[in-house]
Amino acid sequence: WGHIITMTKIQNDRNAGDENEGSDKNIHRDEFLYTVIFEDGDVREKLTNKQIITEVEYIKVFNKKPPSPHSSRRASKRARTVEGQKRLSGPWLIAPLTDDNLNRNYGDDANEISFPNGTASVVNTELFQNTNTLSLQELNEVKCYDCVLCQMPDCGRCHSCRQNEQERSRRCCVRKMCCKIPTKLKSQPALGFPDKNWRFVFDHPLKTMNLRSTTRSFSLPGLRITSPDGRQFLSLETAFASVPHACIPDAISLVTRFLSQVGSLRYVSFTGHFLVDKKFCVDFTSSSGRSITLYGAIVGCMRSGEMKKNEENHVFIIQYNNDVLEIARSMGIEARAIQIVSAEFAWGSVIAFERKTNCNRKAIVKIDQSTPCETWIVPDIRIDEVVLQTDGTKVPQLTIVARGYKFLLRAKLVAGRYGVFITCTQLQEMSLDSDSEEEIYFKPGELVDIGVFSPRRDDDTMPLASFILKNYIHSFKCGRWAFLRDEDCGAYDITDKNAELHSEACTQIYPYIRKCELEDFPLIHARLDPSGKVHYLLGIPYRGCWEEFESAMHSFAPLFSGAELETTVANGFNFTNRRHAEKSTMGIIKTFQVEDIIACIKHLNEMFAENSEVQEWSQDIIFRSYKVVRRLKERAVEMADLMKTLRPGGERTDINMSGANDLADALNDLRRLEEQLQKKKDSIS
Repeated sequence: WGHIITMTKIQNDRNAGDENEGSDKNIHRDEFLYTVIFEDGDVREKLTNKQIITEVEYIKVFNKKPPSPHSSRRASKRARTVEGQKRLSGPWLIAPLTDDNLNRNYGDDANEISFPNGTASVVNTELFQNTNTLSLQELNEVKCYDCVLCQMPDCGRCHSCRQNEQERSRRCCVRKMCCKIPTKLKSQPALGFPDKNWRFVFDHPLKTMNLRSTTRSFSLPGLRITSPDGRQFLSLETAFASVPHACIPDAISLVTRFLSQVGSLRYVSFTGHFLVDKKFCVDFTSSSGRSITLYGAIVGCMRSGEMKKNEENHVFIIQYNNDVLEIARSMGIEARAIQIVSAEFAWGSVIAFERKTNCNRKAIVKIDQSTPCETWIVPDIRIDEVVLQTDGTKVPQLTIVARGYKFLLRAKLVAGRYGVFITCTQLQEMSLDSDSEEEIYFKPGELVDIGVFSPRRDDDTMPLASFILKNYIHSFKCGRWAFLRDEDCGAYDITDKNAELHSEACTQIYPYIRKCELEDFPLIHARLDPSGKVHYLLGIPYRGCWEEFESAMHSFAPLFSGAELETTVANGFNFTNRRHAEKSTMGIIKTFQVEDIIACIKHLNEMFAENSEVQEWSQDIIFRSYKVVRRLKERAVEMADLMKTLRPGGERTDINMSGANDLADALNDLRRLEEQLQKKKDSIS
């Protein structure tokens, strides 16, 4: 059983031969393509008239009522014992006997019937219900009412909240699934994705607060999407790029339907945008310092239907050229073929292509002051070196040449702290007929790519939970240089076991750049390249507001007159102070899932192993590690008790059993670590 959510009309026009014949039998009737959503969230698309039949039509054809729908196995058992079970109104799905359907085990509930257009199987949606997970109704019944998410108000916009308002039902809001319930038990099917095994949850929104992140097209804090093979993504953009899209309309449908499900802004397809079908290119610097250029085309556009129709409310779908991607892979650049980008990136990359090819400059003519734009400028010359200071210390220095200017970035020790200062030298004299005293050869939105910040090495990535643990144990020291990694639910960490910059990071200028104050304009900006690596860009972004750009340029323009400026990067942190960070981190650990606890135990075992690189830890690290182990132990005990009581559909599932076994092993490891750290504490005392 299900409900039709979209119905697309397909007009079959008569060809010329049919019109000449003038026969009524050659006139094809209108047909429709349906999208049906079932009670469990499973969705089937592009169903024809022959695959959809209403309950009334079913009775007319077969002279009997269709089988009763059930939303769960528990409801199925009740339906067998209670006569006159109430049926939901809506269409009944008839699935054709394809090879895929024949290979499925439908059990006794799959009925073979005769249909006027051939034999078909009646597919009961109960068979598609994932009994290993809790439904939204069950999540609402078992939530704790005490955690951060449970105390939040309902969003009022997601699919569950809208159903509650229409049907007066009691489903859990998808934005506030209880933090204490294991992820595998509360994850829900992600609408729009090609496989029902793509699932999502909304996690504790503070988990990523102690890491900097780059700008995203969709703001969905706490989102975690899991692929069928177990990979996890912290944003819709990265999950979208990992899906093998059959066609662009399906890709757009994925975004619009998923955003509607989770209650984000309503986006609609906008095929009439000027940039659609335009070619583009993007230039960036690889980790080795090589200049990379990728070409492609803008294949789709979506705009928010709930805000003003300006360029900032548009997002675009781009597709890179496959031949160019093959060449990039041979150079160690792994980029997804289809990605979601912002309006700034789309306009900037199209303009970069027109300037590079010097032909068909339609986008350059079209752009105005209200259009956001961002173009990366790759330096013509780049020199990384380590310079010996007068006090005997060695600090990194970077020299880049771009657009006729030489930029020199040097690390200096000022007031006991390192900072990066930049100077600019013009390599070409001004022309005699120039009216201005200085001329800047950078257009609005052009940013100089000074290189890859992270990752610098293959082992610069680690699970998010492990990083939260490491950052807390080392008094939030390594968080100064960390960035959130949306793919595989991790963090980019360029520190070693002691939370100090590792050897390669010490030779780069980027870690020495200080954070910007709230009232200042930063000269350095973090962005992701097509392969997902974090870059630092020099310049002033253009977001479609000329007054804001002019105000920021007042702090940047003196550089071109010979002044030395300190470069700063946007802060990006959401914790106001150290005390707030410590309190919030302890609260975050209380919401860790089974996989998070296992990752933390692995990190602690590596820290305190007999053959560890560091044999003697400081007193503060020992005490903070002991505190974390006790908090992890409390969380593991709490989850073990939940595993015994939370049984989807009233039955003990494989997820319960495997999770209980994993937690039992984790508790044994945590008890061992607690004893080990207790001995270290006693020896210190």
